[in-house]
Amino acid sequence: MGTDLVYFGGNGRDLNVGDVYVDGNVDSRMGISMTRGRIYIKGTIKEPVGNVVQVKSDVKGYKKFRSITDIMSNGLENDSPMGFQANGNQMIVDDGMVKDTVGARLDVEGKITINGNVDLSTGILMRKGSVRVNGDAGKNTGALLNGGTVIINGNADDFTGIDMIHGNIVVNGNAGKFMAANKRDGNILAHSGNPIPPTTEKTVTNSDQQFLIGLGFNPRKFKKFN
Repeated sequence: MGTDLVYFGGNGRDLNVGDVYVDGNVDSRMGISMTRGRIYIKGTIKEPVGNVVQVKSDVKGYKKFRSITDIMSNGLENDSPMGFQANGNQMIVDDGMVKDTVGARLDVEGKITINGNVDLSTGILMRKGSVRVNGDAGKNTGALLNGGTVIINGNADDFTGIDMIHGNIVVNGNAGKFMAANKRDGNILAHSGNPIPPTTEKTVTNSDQQFLIGLGFNPRKFKKFN
């Protein structure tokens, strides 16, 4: 939602869209890879949700959700956060809701911090900025990453870095099996993981060590997969 999809002849960039109203319950993955617009829900919401956070509703009887990417790119626009903090180019999320596709298509120099676990495709199609997860991540972390940095301060499930184009992925734990499948470029740093050839384990360089120290990690625990 909110993307001019290349698959349908678009340019892959954000576009303005309207609002979605649901007068009932919503199943999982609501707002997956969402970059613009607002979702109003009257009923219950099943986790995991997508790339969304809740803001104070301006419509009685409905919960209101906005895209994380939208808030990072365009600000709160008079909305009041619920379960997260947004200050300039930084967002800290403590809402306890498990999310997919956090930071999808982010194209600004901002910092998103999620305190808790996430599910699928963290940082998918990001171009700039960073997403840091203080917890574990599901499959496809950094899928199609095209810039910026995805940091998992825990373990990641399989297919980390699948179809990765550019950027950095850091996993302060195990990055799972089938790592870097169809990867074109970019760096993956992790304690362990099983990459798909031609990606192999490489020597951690001096600049890699400084990069990890800057993120608050002990570089001696890390391996580089390129």
